[in-house]
Amino acid sequence: MLLTSFTPLLLAFTLPPLRLRPHLASSRLARLTMADERGVATDSTKRSGFRFSSGGASSDGLGDSKPSSPYLPISEGYLDGDKPDAAWALAATNFVKQGRTILSQIGETVGLLPGDPLRPPACLGLSLSNEAVKEAERRREAAGGSVDAHPVSRTLYDVGCLLLDNLFDQRPIQRFWFLEIIARIPYFSYVSMLHLYESFGWWRGPELRKVHNAEEWNELHHLLIMEALGGNAQWSDRFLGYHVAFAYYWFLIGVYLCSPRIAYQFMELLEAHAVDTYSTFVKENRERLSQLPPPAVARSYYTEGDLYYFDDFQVDRKPGSRRPACDSLLDVFENIAIDEGEHVKTMRACQDYAVLGKVNQLGGAAGPRVKQSSKKELDGLRAEIRALQQTLRNESDAHYAALEHEREEAREQIRTMRVQLKEATMEAVGAPLSVLENPEVYEALDDKQYNFELPIEIDDYDELRESKPPDKRTLPLALLKRAMADIPLIEQLERDHPRMVRLFNRGLLPFGIWEQLLEAERMMDEEVHEVQAEAEKLQKGWGQGVFGQAYQMLRKEREEDAREAQERKGAAQLTIEFEQARPPLPSPPLPSPPLRGGSSGVGPWRARESGRVVTLIADGRNVLQQSQMLLRRDCAAEEVAFKSGVKATLVSGDGDDARTFSCQVDELLLDKEQEKQWKQLGQDAAQLRLQLKFTRKAQGLRTGFVLSDVRATIPPLSAGGAAASS
Repeated sequence: MLLTSFTPLLLAFTLPPLRLRPHLASSRLARLTMADERGVATDSTKRSGFRFSSGGASSDGLGDSKPSSPYLPISEGYLDGDKPDAAWALAATNFVKQGRTILSQIGETVGLLPGDPLRPPACLGLSLSNEAVKEAERRREAAGGSVDAHPVSRTLYDVGCLLLDNLFDQRPIQRFWFLEIIARIPYFSYVSMLHLYESFGWWRGPELRKVHNAEEWNELHHLLIMEALGGNAQWSDRFLGYHVAFAYYWFLIGVYLCSPRIAYQFMELLEAHAVDTYSTFVKENRERLSQLPPPAVARSYYTEGDLYYFDDFQVDRKPGSRRPACDSLLDVFENIAIDEGEHVKTMRACQDYAVLGKVNQLGGAAGPRVKQSSKKELDGLRAEIRALQQTLRNESDAHYAALEHEREEAREQIRTMRVQLKEATMEAVGAPLSVLENPEVYEALDDKQYNFELPIEIDDYDELRESKPPDKRTLPLALLKRAMADIPLIEQLERDHPRMVRLFNRGLLPFGIWEQLLEAERMMDEEVHEVQAEAEKLQKGWGQGVFGQAYQMLRKEREEDAREAQERKGAAQLTIEFEQARPPLPSPPLPSPPLRGGSSGVGPWRARESGRVVTLIADGRNVLQQSQMLLRRDCAAEEVAFKSGVKATLVSGDGDDARTFSCQVDELLLDKEQEKQWKQLGQDAAQLRLQLKFTRKAQGLRTGFVLSDVRATIPPLSAGGAAASS
């Protein structure tokens, strides 16, 4: 088996790389192309009137075009041959399929090749917490659901869980595929041992073989579901899974030879762990799973075809008592979790069977299993079910046709009522009815218009395409910019459509605006398909992923803009002006006001003239209580005099949210003898308060001071969202 895994390294150099279908990323725009494999659009695309397919065909929700599935078809497997054949023929086929992915994975790992984030399971946006799984297991065991396993089995189980947590951290789909490839092996081992016992004439147990075959059939479909979700996309995961499964098969053969009860007990441990894992996964991703369609293989297994094997592995239920829904990926994983719980019950029943040797023990708490219906009765039931399904489909088609007819009649009635209303309006104001024939007057009656214009990037791209630029990267970049400009318009239509539908149904929306909305959706539909077609021309296969790539780029731009806006919102700028006073000038003697006693005096003129003004600017963020402000480099060496007037202004925030605070001191005196000193400016708690640290700087007989530290305090925002500002 090791040879079958490593030989493709030599063949891969001469083989073309395996091309998997690209799929849209998991995002708000994924619903533009995500639909199930039967072509049924998601609810959001039905409501908005959009359905965008990878092939370029458009549909408004009423046509026959089928969008692509977000999942891989089972035909794109990695190990199955086309038909049963000789071992060397199957090995050669396996060499080709495995070899095409080995070098590509190595290239992606070392960074030589870019990864594809649009391929499942990366595009599904699903996660799983290892700690949450452990907590779920602890709660189950504390509630009495622990498995009384052999110490060696428990040790091997704990080691296996530790390896799973480390090898598949934040890779839930790959982890589930690995679990399901392992989960099938015990039933192969059990059936092999039962055949061995029966071949030697030691013991015969057809009831056990039938149950194990049904259990393996159930685990096989779990495995196919995980392959459709891309769980086996990486060669390293397949290599590990196949080799562990091979070793696990022979390990359980040895355990079953010694003790069938311990073999069943070990499998009960794994199935209980699977229940905890799937239940935790459903809990963490419920909202996302509910938005994704089910794979075709899941719908086929749970709702269609022969459900005999589906009933037969559930030994604790009556046949036909469980028919789960399968309308979304959430239903699929909930069904899988319930299936694993049924496997736990079956393993417990098998342990009792191994000890007591009674067939009716496989009935569990519900008692003996009910006898299966005869083949004739089952065929009759299947025929009745098919007839009922056909009747329901016919009734559904007739119902939708009737609804469409009623909708068209309602539109015609609304048009008639609109004309009658305008005629009544014209008669009331005395205007001639002939103005209704004037389209401009008719449009003027609608006081509102639905504003929708296609982006200018469309014209830019067309001009650039006609110029035929020599650089091959120019057109793809321009097309990405065009797609990025389309995305806000798509989001606008998705927001407006449900609201306008409600208003239109209530008669509150003018019919002209409704027609404008439908026209905007038609224009946007054509624009999306045109972008996808252009992308397909530039690079084959890019049409399906161009909008996903454009959305990722747009999201990064939006995050950057939001981060810059947040930084501007918390930014603060402090401006401090030091006005140095000139020496007092001598003044001419002027008569002073009469003093007491009738004498008069002459006093000096104490008015101060403005001198040199030193302006310092400091910056800060989130200023509240004694927040440090950093002086700008060009202000750090500015000197101020020991006596000056000070005026400070601080602006916090940006735009409409900006707040301004100030404080002023007519005369600030600094001590020439102190090397460093702090000064307080401002006493009003509703305004700016500053703590300034000055450092003396002497040059000969001249003494100046530089500002070395600034601390600012402003009042916080009040409960109403605003603070006092000057």
